[in-house]
Amino acid sequence: MKILKFVATAFLILLLVIGLAALGVYSAVVSKQKIEDHSILELSFAANPTELSVEMSPIQSLILGESPPPNLKNTIELIEAAASDPQIVGISINGQSNLRHVTSMELNRALVKFRESGKSIYAHGDYYTQSAYLLASMADSIFIDPMGEIDLKGYSIILSYYKGFLDRYGIEMEIYSAGKFKSFVESYNRTSSSPQNRMQYEKYLYGLQEELIQTISDNRGIGSERIDQIIRENLAFDSDACLSLKLADVKSYKPEYETFLKEHTGREKSPVISLSRYKASKDFFKKKEKANAAYIVVEGSILDNEG
Repeated sequence: MKILKFVATAFLILLLVIGLAALGVYSAVVSKQKIEDHSILELSFAANPTELSVEMSPIQSLILGESPPPNLKNTIELIEAAASDPQIVGISINGQSNLRHVTSMELNRALVKFRESGKSIYAHGDYYTQSAYLLASMADSIFIDPMGEIDLKGYSIILSYYKGFLDRYGIEMEIYSAGKFKSFVESYNRTSSSPQNRMQYEKYLYGLQEELIQTISDNRGIGSERIDQIIRENLAFDSDACLSLKLADVKSYKPEYETFLKEHTGREKSPVISLSRYKASKDFFKKKEKANAAYIVVEGSILDNEG
């Protein structure tokens, strides 16, 4: 019995030591990461930045190798900080990032201020998603993989209708609505879009399309009518077409692009640092002056409850 207690105690002590060691490594490697001179901040998003910060324990961060990705507000603040940071000489945009249109526009405005600092912006992608290219169009030079393309296709929406299916099986929906612009129930009591629903979707999508075309036109110096034609006729179908249309500047594989960044910064190793690493290396969000106003960010579903 004493042997079992001794083994159990030793095991718990071992776990405690491992935990403390992990926390020590995390603090030393992640929280205290040093940013070298002539670094390039990379904008790469595996998923659209959230409005709220992602909470992650030190152990989770240790396993992943870096701190959690910053939310959208912090990302914009990091870009603004990088503009005046002497250690950051430029920004690199990953053309395969997954972004929403509105997020790309928010980041686009932040990059306008960054470029005013005189620092360079570059972009590289094997396959540019539309929203990622909307952001990448701000770059001074756009690199595209020789086998790549730019997915400019504009905006559309597909609506589903179930009335025919319900009628076939004798299912009758009891629907209550008031007013003309009540499109939520149309999937169950119509077989096509109502004029009111079509009108509101057209206004919304045309607005997005116009902003997409005008932003790319302004950033790349290409006429808006030409951008509209490229989208409608799907002209950016390969890297040669992208270069001839002036949507991209250089054909380059990823290793060649990385070599370019090294030569540009005079670094032997990769100068690229992630947003998470940049955030962890600085105390941007700990040294704020006392604010005179505050705002609340709410994220989630709206429920019909009290309180």
